[in-house]
Amino acid sequence: YDGKPALVFCNSRDGAAGAAKELASKASTFRSHPFVRDDAHRSRLAEAASRVSCKALAQTIPHGVGFHTSALEYADRDLCEQLFRGRILTVLCCTSTLAMGVNLPAFLCVVRGTRQYAGSGTYREMERGTLLQMCGRAGRPQFDVEGRAVIMTQRSTVGAYVGLVHGTDPIESNLGLSMPEHLNAEIAGGIVTDAATAVDWLRH
Repeated sequence: YDGKPALVFCNSRDGAAGAAKELASKASTFRSHPFVRDDAHRSRLAEAASRVSCKALAQTIPHGVGFHTSALEYADRDLCEQLFRGRILTVLCCTSTLAMGVNLPAFLCVVRGTRQYAGSGTYREMERGTLLQMCGRAGRPQFDVEGRAVIMTQRSTVGAYVGLVHGTDPIESNLGLSMPEHLNAEIAGGIVTDAATAVDWLRH
């Protein structure tokens, strides 16, 4: 992750909290802490940890690691978002819902497992759109010219994600479902004035 912000997507709230705890625990065994830059950074993390109400979160924040789930109180979730945007938290473990609603771009996005609980003791593979939303968080337009996404899955399902990783899977557009409205808007705006410009617009 090259010292840049990283999101770790987990398939459950307990999984996100557990991943943060594990990362914080492992990070503390390194001679040079991987998620804490210097003494000033350590002080800011300690101050932030003193402001959260969740005890588990208060234990991981001093290590530069947080977690973000619906089980947290709003104030704790909001603080984690602010800390991550401000690069105080280096790693944020979260559930897939974060990819849909909150705009938190990162340099590295890790999808920690592609199976989701479907109820009644069964699991199913994550929907492709959800996975793309998660991976789409990798790369911060104002700061990085690239981003990285890592998808962790079972050996039996690796093939299903190879095309996605290499960009060879077709991504279906929904534009065709509302093409008349878009074309009418272009006509009203004076962009499309005849059949020739309509064909040119469609080609582009």
